[in-house]
Amino acid sequence: MKANRFGTSATFGFTLVELMVTIAIMIIIVAALLKLVSGVSEKAKVTKTQSEIKLLSDAVEAFKQSTGYYPLSVPYDAWTGNWYSFVQTVDWDGKADGNSNNITIADWKDYFYEDPGSGPEYQWTSPHSVKPTNIHMLTFQLTQVPASNSIVEKLKQNYKVTKQESFNRNGGEEHWLKEENPCQLKHPLDGNLRIVYQPQDGWGTPLRYWSGKIMDWAKAQSWDGNGPSSGVPIQTFISDKLQENNWGFFIESAGPDEYFGWWGDSSASYTERQTEDNIY
Repeated sequence: MKANRFGTSATFGFTLVELMVTIAIMIIIVAALLKLVSGVSEKAKVTKTQSEIKLLSDAVEAFKQSTGYYPLSVPYDAWTGNWYSFVQTVDWDGKADGNSNNITIADWKDYFYEDPGSGPEYQWTSPHSVKPTNIHMLTFQLTQVPASNSIVEKLKQNYKVTKQESFNRNGGEEHWLKEENPCQLKHPLDGNLRIVYQPQDGWGTPLRYWSGKIMDWAKAQSWDGNGPSSGVPIQTFISDKLQENNWGFFIESAGPDEYFGWWGDSSASYTERQTEDNIY
C-alpha cells in the first residue's frame, strides 16, 4: 500500500486490459506447449512404426533364408464374405483375361475351415468372426519357421496390440473397425486354430506386406500386356516400390492419416494424396 495525496492508502491491481493481455499470453504459451507435445508424440509414432517395419522385414528375410523364398502375400485385406474372394480375386499375371492363375486356392486352403453349408467357398464361420488382413497372413506364415518366429515373438513383446482391426471398404472408402475378438486361422500342420498376431503402426492401423505373385503383375507395367503406356496407377505404384527394394518385398504403413490410398486390386481406386504420408 501507498499513501495518496489525500493521506489515505490505495490498493494497486491489474486493469482489465492488463488482465486480458496476461490471459492472451498464457493462451499462446499453452498452445505452443500443446503443439510441441503433439509434435513429439507424432515423431514417437513414426519412430515406432519404422522400428516395427524393420523388425518385421528382418523376420521376412529370416524366413527367406530358411525356406529359399519370400512369404506369399494375399491381394488385399479381407472384406468380402468368403475366403475365396480374399485369396483369388485379382489376375496378377498381367493379362486381362479374368483368370487368376497365379494365385490359387491350393496356396491358401489349408489355413481355413470349410463351412459345409456354403459349398466350395469357405466362409468366415464362428472361429473366423474377424476376417484376416493382409498382414495376418504374413505373420501366420512367419510363425511356422523358427528363425522368423523368434522375431515375431520379439515384435509381440515390444509392440503389444490391445484390439485387432478388420478392414471394410463400404462405399469405396477405407474403414478400419476395432474387434473384440482376435483373428484365428487353422494351422496347416496340425489343423488347430491359432490366434494370429496383427502388427499395427503407431496410429493403430494394421501394416501391409507385398511380394510374391504380385511382382509378376507389377513388372508387366500394364494391365493388358501392351506396355507401360496402358499401366494403371496402382500397378505403377507397386512396381516403383518393389523396384526400390530390388523386386523383393515391401511393408507399408498408412501413416498419420490412417489411409493407404490404394488396395491390392487392379480395379480399385487410387488416391495419390492419401499415399503421400505412407511409411515404408
